[in-house]
Amino acid sequence: MELGIRRFELFTNTDSELREPYTSRLRELLSEYGARIVSLHPYTSGFESNLLFSEYEGRTEDGLKYYANYCAAGRALGAEFITLHGAIYRENPPSGFLRRYARNYARLAEVCSDGGVTLTQENVAVCASGRAEFIEALRVELHGEIRFTYDVKHAARVSGPLRMLRVMRGAVVNVHFNDYSYSGRNCALPFTGETDQRAILIELFEQGYAGDFIVEVYRENFDSPEQIAEAVMETERETAAISMSAR
Repeated sequence: MELGIRRFELFTNTDSELREPYTSRLRELLSEYGARIVSLHPYTSGFESNLLFSEYEGRTEDGLKYYANYCAAGRALGAEFITLHGAIYRENPPSGFLRRYARNYARLAEVCSDGGVTLTQENVAVCASGRAEFIEALRVELHGEIRFTYDVKHAARVSGPLRMLRVMRGAVVNVHFNDYSYSGRNCALPFTGETDQRAILIELFEQGYAGDFIVEVYRENFDSPEQIAEAVMETERETAAISMSAR
């Protein structure tokens, strides 16, 4: 925040960060800097296959109840969205996987809605959601009742940035903006990798996207916090310019 960044996705790291006094301290910091939390990312994202999308119904019920805690924390912090990774991808998913996934997604979306936030499905390379064909099928199964967090690097790893973005058309509400090095197979800061960042931004604005761009990279992708601030400013300049030309 001291570097001038004012919009964030909060990645929680443990259960106590969903409750007082941690949330009160975060609210104080947000108020002090005039910042806001756009979205909240569950620290249990790596367990969602078992917690939310397995065939074990009792665990799913408990998982849904637990995810209500994220909704409560998100609402307390002013977040609009909860970010979902979903089930880890398997080459040959079990019979009925898509239908079960859609049913449980809808149940979780209702939990989030009741908690005052919106569930968003992120495209994640190691998950079923990383494949454009799965996103297409899921949209059909849910009759269009789904919202997305679009992540550039994950799209680049599997389906291609523009292909993934186009199957999400009209339903993207949050963006993890980053770049990707195909040669090094690494995530990168915006405008430092090998994806066509301008084409991605043009596609987003042509779709009518009016949300935030969260610069999301891994710790090994930058040397100092100042590089993140510079990436945010560069993203803001580029998005402003492209947004104007797309009108």
